Amino acid sequence: MSFVESVKQLPGVVKGAGICALLGFVISLSSSSSSTVNGTTVSCSHFDLAAVFFGGMAIVLGGAGLRTDTFGVANTVPRIVSGVSIAVGVLHLLRGFGVIFGPC
Repeated sequence: MSFVESVKQLPGVVKGAGICALLGFVISLSSSSSSTVNGTTVSCSHFDLAAVFFGGMAIVLGGAGLRTDTFGVANTVPRIVSGVSIAVGVLHLLRGFGVIFGPC
């Protein structure tokens, strides 16, 4: 069975986790604010609603994907997709709250 055929047979929750993990890179609804005193930035905040939403969904769906029965698909492919989706979801949450890769 090829990789493409095994992806087609993935449970819907695993496919949803992968899609949410990818959409977090594509869609952005961000806001930033900063405060300056005498030309020096004293505070800065950044929030990306889409990254937080899709990151959270990727984590939840990826966790559910790890717990579902694979229905004949080799166990490794759904576990890999779910695990990567969870890792990318954590990345999106950190990015969405401005902890990493933010403009501040």
